[in-house]
Amino acid sequence: MIGPNANSAREGEIEKFRALAARLNLSGLANDTKWNELLAAMRSEAVWAPYFRYRCIDSDFVSAWDLEWWHHVPMPMISVAWLELRHSEYNSRLPPQRVDHTQELCAILDQIGFDYSIGEHAIRIYGYSPHDTTEIPL
Repeated sequence: MIGPNANSAREGEIEKFRALAARLNLSGLANDTKWNELLAAMRSEAVWAPYFRYRCIDSDFVSAWDLEWWHHVPMPMISVAWLELRHSEYNSRLPPQRVDHTQELCAILDQIGFDYSIGEHAIRIYGYSPHDTTEIPL
């Protein structure tokens, strides 16, 4: 994979997040392979790339919505409690139209094997169990 991948980290970061997940009694639902497959799909020009936001296990901070899949995703991905994908976009035609990509995104997530839930505006991919359901409905 070209660019940062799921295990891109500074020295000691991955071990820090493993220890934190253990202290918080979290069970991993995603791994580097799954995250890398998602990154590759979203970075592919063949796929519409959705806005995303995330929360990591070491903070209650929720990121702003972003569209930059190369350098703005949280690294290492072992830190991700959840990552949401906006499943709809609005085009600029007159009248403006909502384009729903839920089926397309779910097909990708199912193929990868992610645990996720679908909300009104976003799909939440869970990095850990128990699921963090803060700020739902999506």
